[in-house]
Amino acid sequence: MAFIYDNLTASVVSGMVILVLFSVQMRATNSSVAQTGRNVALNQARTFATWLEQDLQRMGRNIPEGDKVFTPPSREDMAASATGKTLSTGDDVFAFYYKKIPGSSGKTPVTYDIESETRDVGGDPRTLFQLTRQVGGGDDGQSPPNLGYFDIQFVDGNAGLVDPKKNPDRIQAIRVHFSIVPPFQNDETPLDEVHRMVVVPFTPAL
Repeated sequence: MAFIYDNLTASVVSGMVILVLFSVQMRATNSSVAQTGRNVALNQARTFATWLEQDLQRMGRNIPEGDKVFTPPSREDMAASATGKTLSTGDDVFAFYYKKIPGSSGKTPVTYDIESETRDVGGDPRTLFQLTRQVGGGDDGQSPPNLGYFDIQFVDGNAGLVDPKKNPDRIQAIRVHFSIVPPFQNDETPLDEVHRMVVVPFTPAL
């Protein structure tokens, strides 16, 4: 009888040890997944911000004063956006122009297209966006496919908003707000969303 009791006790203890080890392993896996998702989002935000800054610096380059430099962006309301707006989905929602060679006859058009998709993020449905850059009608670069929002604003020297249709001569800089949603999340994800802002001086005559 004592032998059977000892075996039962050993089985219970072994089972408890296995459960504890399993719980520790699951916790470690969840933490690893959360940390990886955070790092991916931070790296994507950093890379995309650099890409945007380099691209928007081309706006108006080598174009004589008075020539068309950009087409004002098409925007729509969005509560989750830091600005309350996001670029509308569709083709050619924002376009700008530059010349590769000073004095050349043709302008190079650059357009931004925005597509949206509803995906499951952390167990909840979320509308995510992707920006596609086009040059001359052909795709030439994309954002990460997990933008939470993307908005373009024009500001003056005091960082005040400027209406690009009414007061284009007051524009001193282009300000872009966007966010990156970690591609995978769980209850331990330290950041639900990475927000970034890019400011580029507007000097079309240079």
